[in-house]
Formats: sequence, structure tokens, C-alpha cells
Amino acid sequence: MKCEYCGASMPDPEPAPAYSESYKELREEIGRLEYDNGVLAKDKRFAENGLINCRQSLDHHQSSEKVYIRGKKVWKGVAVFMIATNVLWLIMLVALTGAT
Repeated sequence: MKCEYCGASMPDPEPAPAYSESYKELREEIGRLEYDNGVLAKDKRFAENGLINCRQSLDHHQSSEKVYIRGKKVWKGVAVFMIATNVLWLIMLVALTGAT
């Protein structure tokens, strides 16, 4: 093809694709996009389920930790009470043995 303005030679443009070729390419592209969308939808559902499971697990662990801390405080209180009782018994024993 020759330019009418400057006279330069230019390559001929590619012929337009036939209707059947462009339709086939379009269907392939649509199929690829539908497949990708299906994969992304599955990944999104998996991620959402994973997030829900993580939140439930976190809630469970936090409630378990609260119960553990509460139990630890109770046993700590019992231990302090037992030590105080033993100290009192020891003082009483020393006082009784010293009195005799």
C-alpha cells in the first residue's frame, strides 16, 4: 500500500477476521472468563469459611483463657489461705511448746 500524501510504502493491513473465527475466539474468551470467575468464587467461599472458622476459634480460645485465668486466681487464693493457715498452726505449735 502506498501513501497518497507522501508516497511512502506501507504494509497492507491484515484482513478482518471472518465471523466464525471472531465468534470462536469470543466464545473461548467467555469460557476462560467463566472458568476464572468460578475459581475465584470458590477461593472467595474458601477464604470466607476460613475467616469464620478463625473467628470461632479465636472466640473459643479467648473464653477458654478467661476460664483458665479465673481458675488460676481461685487456686492462688486457696494456696495463700493454706499457707496462712499453716503459718498460724506453726505459730500456735511453737507457742504451746514454748509454754510448757
